[in-house]
Amino acid sequence: MGNYSLNVFPNPTTSSINISISGDNSAEDMLTELRDLQGRLLYSQKAILGTSKLDLINHAAGAYILHIRIGEELSVWKIIKE
Repeated sequence: MGNYSLNVFPNPTTSSINISISGDNSAEDMLTELRDLQGRLLYSQKAILGTSKLDLINHAAGAYILHIRIGEELSVWKIIKE
């Protein structure tokens, strides 16, 4: 993904995931979105360089889709909540 490295862990999870973004500290827009499998937006927040925590404790067990957008590039991750 360009000049960036992404990591999402732990996956599967029981309570939360960590989103780690490292790389070029440019002014590109960065956005994190969590969606259910029907495409409904559950969470949206500006992403940051470094590691941030996304709490899933109030979400039901199942599969979710995490979108991480940096500039025009999109990375998609399947997240499993147990």
